[in-house]
Amino acid sequence: MLGLNDFPGQGTALVGVLDAFWVSKPYLSAKEFRRFCSPVVPLGRLRHRVFTPHDDLVAGIEIAHYGAENLNAARVNWEVVDEQGALLHPSLQGVLVRDLRCGELNPVAELRVPLREVAAPSRMTLRVWIEDSPYENAWDLWMFPPEETAPADRRIIHRLDEEAESRLARGETLWLKANPETVKTEIALGFSPIFWNTAWTRSQPPHTLGILCDPDHPALALFPTESHSNWQWWYLVSKAATLELPKGIRPIVQVVPDWFEPQNLGLIFEVTVDTGKLLVTSIDFEAGGVVGQQMRRSLTAYLDGDAFNPDVEMTPGQIRDLFHKE
Repeated sequence: MLGLNDFPGQGTALVGVLDAFWVSKPYLSAKEFRRFCSPVVPLGRLRHRVFTPHDDLVAGIEIAHYGAENLNAARVNWEVVDEQGALLHPSLQGVLVRDLRCGELNPVAELRVPLREVAAPSRMTLRVWIEDSPYENAWDLWMFPPEETAPADRRIIHRLDEEAESRLARGETLWLKANPETVKTEIALGFSPIFWNTAWTRSQPPHTLGILCDPDHPALALFPTESHSNWQWWYLVSKAATLELPKGIRPIVQVVPDWFEPQNLGLIFEVTVDTGKLLVTSIDFEAGGVVGQQMRRSLTAYLDGDAFNPDVEMTPGQIRDLFHKE
C-alpha cells in the first residue's frame, strides 16, 4: 500500500483508501480495512479463486498474530457462504481449536472440501474468524460450470464485412465477436489500476482503472458479478482490448478511463445498424476458460431473449472505425 490517503502533489496520485482530506472513500469501510490490517489477521492461502463442481476447495488457514499475548485454545471458525451470507452446505463449515502464539504466523490447517453441492454459476465467500474476538477475514470465490464446446451460432461474425452489413440491412441480429488484436486503440487495458498517474510515468501502462457494469442488466443475468471489477474479471480483462466508443454509446461493460483523459471506453456494447441489431465485444472468450464460457452463455441468452433491443444507432462505417483496416 503506497499510502492511506491520496497524494495531491506530483500531478496527483489517487492511491489511498482515504481522499486528500483523510475522508473515507465509499468502497471500503474501516471494518473491512481491519480485516487485513490489524494486530491479528486470519489468512487463507488459495491456489484458485475460480472453481467448477468437480473441484475441491483447497485453502491453507493461518493466523498472523502480532497482538499483546498468546491466544490459547483459540476457536478458529470457517465457512463458505452465498452472496446473502447463508451457509451453502453443512459440510462447508468447521471449527479448528489451536494455540496461537503472538509474534508468529501460526499455521492452523489445510482445508480440502468438495464443492459439488454448490450451484453454478455463483459467487461464494470463504469466511474465517476467531470466536469471541473482532478478528475475521473473507475471500470471494466463484463457481462456474465445467468447460464444454460452444455450439455453432450463425449470428456470430468476426468482422463487419459486406455480407454482415447486408444481413443487418435485412433486419438480422448479429454478434460481432471481435479478436482483441484487431481493435484500434492506444489505451493499454489492465486488471490492475494505474500506478501513481500516467502524466508522471510517461503513460506507463495500464491506462485504465477497472470496469463498471450494472449487475442487473439482462446481458449479465447468467454471469455473477458486482458493479465493479473483482477477481473473476481477470480472466476476461487480461484477454481483451479497449473499444474507444463515440459519445452517446453506453457500454454494457464499461472500462474506467484515466482521470486525465476521460473517454467512453467499453468491452461490450449494443447498437442498431440499419434495421438490424448488433452486439459488439472485444474479449477473447476462449482464452478466458470457464469464466469466458459463462460470459458467452450469458450474452447468448441475452441475444435469444426479448430484452435485446438496442436504442442507439451506429453506421457500419462507425463500427469499422473501431478496428484496424484489413
